[in-house]
Order: sequence, then structure tokens, then C-alpha cells
Amino acid sequence: MRIVLLAHNLRVAGGLSVGKNIVTTLPDIAPMHDYLIVVPAGCDYPEFEGQANVTMLVAPSMGLLKRARWERSVLRPQITQFQPDWIWGLGNLGLKNPPCKQAVLFHDTHLIYPESHFATESFVYKLKKRFLRFLLRRCLPKTDIVFCQTQTSRNRFAKVYNRDIDTIAVCPNAVSAFCQTDTISTPESLKPFDDRFKLFVLTKCYGHKNIQTILDTYNEFRDELKDTLCVLTIEANQHPIAPGLLQRIEDERLGNVILNVGPLDQTILSSYYHSCDALLLPTLLESFSGTYLEAMNFHVPILTSDLDFAHDVCGDAALYFDPHSTLAMRDAILQCKTDAALRDDLIRRGQDRLQSLFRSWDEILRDALDAMDIPHQ
Repeated sequence: MRIVLLAHNLRVAGGLSVGKNIVTTLPDIAPMHDYLIVVPAGCDYPEFEGQANVTMLVAPSMGLLKRARWERSVLRPQITQFQPDWIWGLGNLGLKNPPCKQAVLFHDTHLIYPESHFATESFVYKLKKRFLRFLLRRCLPKTDIVFCQTQTSRNRFAKVYNRDIDTIAVCPNAVSAFCQTDTISTPESLKPFDDRFKLFVLTKCYGHKNIQTILDTYNEFRDELKDTLCVLTIEANQHPIAPGLLQRIEDERLGNVILNVGPLDQTILSSYYHSCDALLLPTLLESFSGTYLEAMNFHVPILTSDLDFAHDVCGDAALYFDPHSTLAMRDAILQCKTDAALRDDLIRRGQDRLQSLFRSWDEILRDALDAMDIPHQ
């Protein structure tokens, strides 16, 4: 078979991790097929040098409108020439009129949750998401199967887009192969804080990640939380609100309890997980978040939002709190800090859940290929 993998709009954060893992794994488990793999420039996707069955097409960095024109003028002719049997859009969208069967991997939950879940975003950002909803609706009639990452997402997708749930399958996330290292040494940035209870907030800065409530909590309860350290991984160019958040840390003199280490490469994540005492993720919106699985994998207890998507992935392996409440966040942090038995129980539950419910990328993608009736090893 001839298969097109569209990953050119998976450039950052969890989407980038999903894209890299899928395009790396699929030719390994199904090497009998020919692939046209479309990736974004400058994002460290594999190059497949020497693999005769893989053709790479690199898409330049561009906005939504320019990307639509590029897809018409460059991508579509390449796909037509390739003559595929299947197209798999890995970044939430497929083609309006594909020349063959088509699947879409859906993981942008802005497109299935009400805008109240990302009310802090700008009007322009909301317009962008509305446009993406339009593009998704446009390609769905010619999409044979949609993959969602959780059952919660699957149910919401079926309701929002009035789609037969039998045409929607679950294709979950997995611990990224790119963060599976044995690095356990303490990062230099954390060495001055060996005596602190450290909370790892592994996320880029987006409005729905709710980082502002972390700052509110530490500002309001700084005395009670003075023996903890919150480790952020953001930078100023990630979102319009990011510079303000970083300035707040300085203006409100939170630098002693909130440390921003900036973006981290996946290859060094293990050292941060090993050096932190809990994962703190007060997010308001997720499709899956592989960060949950990484925390389970590295034996780190999870503190997260009491919302449906988090319960779907974490089950009984997390301490949940109201993400809108500074008091609830404070209580969760202090409960986890002071209760060693609770931490051990959350770690054990996470290990059990990871081993019983979640699988490797190899296994996940074999199931996806079965759903598309594509042979594999």
C-alpha cells in the first residue's frame, strides 16, 4: 500500500511529540508499505535517510491561510503524483476531497469543548479555532475514520459533529520514546532547592493551561507554600500572556517559590521528573496529555484538574482539585507534601494504571492500522 502521513501542522508541545512518535514508528512496524511523510521544517522530525520506501516533503513555517494555499499548490499535486491508498491526517485535519480513503487523528479539544473552557484566550485566538472547526467540518464527509485519544473525546466529538460513533476509534497516547532515558542526575537549576518539595509544571504557556492560577495561589498563600518550589517550563514567546506571567513572578517577588527553567528537550525530561516530588497540572482543557503518562512512568504523583479529560486518563491515580480555586490548589499541594502514604499510593496506582491500560506506540499503531485494514508486522 501507499500511505500519506500529514504531520506538517504538528510543530509544538504535545502535538509535536505525537507526530514524531507516529512517523518514526509506523514505517518500522509496517515496512512493506511506501510512505509520503509531510513534516514541518525546523522541528527535528526524523529524516529517514537510506529508507527507499519513505519520501519526505518538508513544509515551511506558515500561518493558516498560507498553509491552505500551500496545500493546494504544493501538497495536493505531490499527493496526486504519489497515488496513495490511504491518507492519515495526524494534525486534526484531512483533505476536503482526498483521492483515496482518509483517516484523521483528532487531538485539539478546543474544537469539541465550549469556549468557556478557554475564556482567557484572545478574540483572535477564538476566531482561529472557529476557522479550524470550519476546516474540520469540511473534511469530515470524506473522512472514513476519526481517531480520538480518549473515550471522553470520542463521545464529545460524536455529539459536536453529529458523527456516527462507530466511525470514531480510540487511538491513545503513549510515553514518548524520546524521553525514555536513564538520566537521573539532578539538573543544575534544581540543585539549590534540594530541601524543597518540588512541583513540576511541564507545559508550554497557553491560556487553557491555567498557569495564572498557580501564580495566584503562590501569591495568596506564600507563607504556607514557602517550603515548596513550583518548576515552570515556559518562555515569553509562547503566548501573548507569557510575558505578563513572567513579569508577575518578578513583580510579586515569587522567584523564591516559582522557578521558570524554560522549555526542556524531551531527552532531559527524565532528570526533572526524578528530581521533582509531584506533577502539578491545573489545565482546563486537554485531549489526553502524555505528561500524565510520563509522570506515572517516572513514579511521580499527579495533582491535576477535577475535569472529565483528566479522570479519563488518570482514573484513581491522581489527586484532583478545582482548577479555578486557589484554595483548592493550595490544599492539594499541602496534602501531597505532608502525606507520604498518599504519595506512595498515587505512585502505585499510576504504575498499575500505566501497565494495565496503556501500551507502547508500537501496539497503539498496530491497532490503528487494523482499524484502517492496513497490513503490518
